[in-house]
Amino acid sequence: MQYESSVLEIRRMKPSFKIILFSAGISLLLFCSFTWPLPSLWNQGIPSSSQNIEHPAWRHSIPGDHLQLLYHFDLVEDMFKGRIPFFQNVYEFNTGNDAERYRPGAYFFPMSGVYVLLKQFMGQPAAWNSTLWLSFWMSGLACWAWLGCFTPHRPARLAGVCLFLLIPFRWASLLGGSPAGIALMWVPLLGWMIDRAVTRPGFLRGLGAGLTLLFLYWADLQTFYFSALSVPLLALLSLCWHGQTLKDQWKSWWKLLPGGGLFLGIIATFYLWRKAHLSASHMEEGRQWAEMALFSPRPEDVLHVGSGISETVYIGWIAFVWLILAFLLFIYPARKQPLRLSAYLMLILASFIGIALALGAFGPADALFIRMARAQIPSYDMIRQPSKIFSVIPLWLGWLLTLGLASPLPKKIRAWKLPVLLPLLATFSIIFSFHARIHPTISLLEARQPAYTAVQSHAAENHIDKPLALVIPLWPGDSAESSVPIHYAHQHQLRLVNGYSPVVSKEYTETAVKTLSPLNQGMITEAQLAYLDNIGVDYVLVHANMFPEKVSPFPVRETLVRLDRHPRLKRLTQSGPIHAYAVRPPEQEDGLSVWSPEPAILFPARRWELAPPGGEPLEDVTASHGAFSRIRAEQNLKIETPPIRISTQDPLTWWIRIKGKGEIESQTLRNGKVTDTQTLYIASKDWKWIAIPQAPASTPSYISVQQSLQVETGVLDFDAAFLSGSTSLLEIPPQGITLPASWFFHAGYADPATESVHFNPDADPDRVVFYGPLLPIQTGTYQINVLYDSPAEAGTPLGEISIGYNGEAAVIRQNLITGGSHNPLPLWENTDEKPLRIEFRYNRQSPVEIRGIQIRPFVIRQAAGSNFQ
Repeated sequence: MQYESSVLEIRRMKPSFKIILFSAGISLLLFCSFTWPLPSLWNQGIPSSSQNIEHPAWRHSIPGDHLQLLYHFDLVEDMFKGRIPFFQNVYEFNTGNDAERYRPGAYFFPMSGVYVLLKQFMGQPAAWNSTLWLSFWMSGLACWAWLGCFTPHRPARLAGVCLFLLIPFRWASLLGGSPAGIALMWVPLLGWMIDRAVTRPGFLRGLGAGLTLLFLYWADLQTFYFSALSVPLLALLSLCWHGQTLKDQWKSWWKLLPGGGLFLGIIATFYLWRKAHLSASHMEEGRQWAEMALFSPRPEDVLHVGSGISETVYIGWIAFVWLILAFLLFIYPARKQPLRLSAYLMLILASFIGIALALGAFGPADALFIRMARAQIPSYDMIRQPSKIFSVIPLWLGWLLTLGLASPLPKKIRAWKLPVLLPLLATFSIIFSFHARIHPTISLLEARQPAYTAVQSHAAENHIDKPLALVIPLWPGDSAESSVPIHYAHQHQLRLVNGYSPVVSKEYTETAVKTLSPLNQGMITEAQLAYLDNIGVDYVLVHANMFPEKVSPFPVRETLVRLDRHPRLKRLTQSGPIHAYAVRPPEQEDGLSVWSPEPAILFPARRWELAPPGGEPLEDVTASHGAFSRIRAEQNLKIETPPIRISTQDPLTWWIRIKGKGEIESQTLRNGKVTDTQTLYIASKDWKWIAIPQAPASTPSYISVQQSLQVETGVLDFDAAFLSGSTSLLEIPPQGITLPASWFFHAGYADPATESVHFNPDADPDRVVFYGPLLPIQTGTYQINVLYDSPAEAGTPLGEISIGYNGEAAVIRQNLITGGSHNPLPLWENTDEKPLRIEFRYNRQSPVEIRGIQIRPFVIRQAAGSNFQ
């Protein structure tokens, strides 16, 4: 039997009810298998990633694109139900005027409409998960129909569908919250529509192809972009394959123009609006090469297992071997059909070029293909993630596999049932190879968040119709961390100044972000108050568990203390890590302080290695990272620390680790300008820390500071530097000290009454969630104890405590278990006065409360032996 196809056969092929029903069941089975444990949490959470770093594989409110895409689907429901006007995205980037948030667009329709319909009969998580499955099912069904245009060989088509449907790029997109995940359902449908238009031109077929392109444009711009670029390829593929039977069909191609042109005009209208929108954003000139390079996978990722961006180009050895076998099976019988052979070879070449483009900056020939594409193809330089081209490549690979496996075999071989067995073997091996790469993480969704509920209730009591809130930390608009407060804000009908989008207007960053960023460190000046009043901010919310070092050089406690002490803020409540404040009108200032604890030692967030270009790098085990830089006066070299943005309300100190003999000229730079110069004389054979105090400003301000050092005379060795919010280093008295847990950098939440920090397995990740003090202490031997509690049974491991020097491997690693008296930490010997780092890696086995860290000298050097200055 010859597995050939013709236009007549294509005309007879109609999807039957049995195929539709069977494909629905199979797709649901595959979807549940690949996304496990999602089926067991169908009504509680949604997927956040195709790769798991959580144990167990679910946690509450994981930030990411999945929450932001869900938010945009929920906006469609709000529009249909009249909660907000159509095309107004009012809950994010709101600076006081809803009309300015007019954003005409498709909002991922029609699948967002499907989600809204499902949500009327089931909960939010179930509606979302069902929408993902429906897109998965329709994607497979459309691919089956498209491949059927070229061959009726069902086992071979099944193998091709599985390759297209199950490749890790799909799962990375679908489960990670990329719009491309759902948009992929339109790609094979476009191929099917193009084939029908080529083989039987007509108004309705042109209309169908145009409508599919429009749906692709609405679903995801980048998937549409690559699909539109591949339209000529798909059309040429169909022409070559059916060329012997089409004959004079080209005379009827004009019939496609009215229907297709209608939707192309609609797409052009949307494009012109989007182009005008991007012109006011930071994307108007495209993505920089360095930014694109950060998102470029490596060539080895195509065949070897990877994670993150690597999984988006993964094909694997098994699929690759089957593709080679398919080529070998196709090439011999196709030798007498030059048009079909040309189509096959053309698609192989396109696939190789596509994969080269997907590798971006790491593509072959010094990234020649991506350089040419960015230079010659309009808008290609707007692509940040080059592997997005895999939105069309798997479809091509599925076609190559199908037509290769469907090729006629010699009679003797066909008698062995290989025409059926080979495709089935390919199908199951591809399923198992891809299945082993997918390990989803599930983000559990909370119906209500008490702190946001308190804000909502307070607004209702005070007749605030459209409450506007600012969430701290405030990001420039490009951080996935903002997706969590946006999700909560939408649930509680709060407008936010914050937002999350790959396209952020310059006006927003230059006004809102620049003006309000000091609040990340709790600094509120008259300028910030005037801006808050001007745009009508009613509330401030602090997510204390999402406070990385990029936000503030000091732990979140300092920010909370400053906010609590400000007379214009009234604390409403604290719910776990989220603190809610109401902004009082100026006339209601009462000066009350809710929380006025003793000043903390401000642990430094960052430490820098002092290694200027041209210095002599030398090895030394006593130096940070085992190396330091030697600088001679005649080299005329400057050391400059990176700029760091800080509040100038408190006295700050630069600490420099140095040794040698000579003079240093030290300059303090504020916003790039030298504000203070002093000369320091150094004479020490051993490493010592020198202090360079920074006087507080007369008025609070938020500035960029850095330190510049230049050797004037002699030869000096430089090791490291850090900026501390305290004027002295960490000195341990003979009786020891106890550092409250809230002074440390931490996830979880701090209890203001006890200053302890709480970790919950439902909300906190299984990674380092607590660390500090990152300050040097005197040499000596110390007993370090973790003061903690947990409701877990005795002997339960709670996580791992590590003790060592900041930036280096830990000296001590030991499990923290219930019954701490039975698990004393070994004595820690400090010989080099490097910054001490104590960290806790949580394992999510049980709730944990850390009250503090106790440090006691076991053997203390005499004060005269100290190297502190």
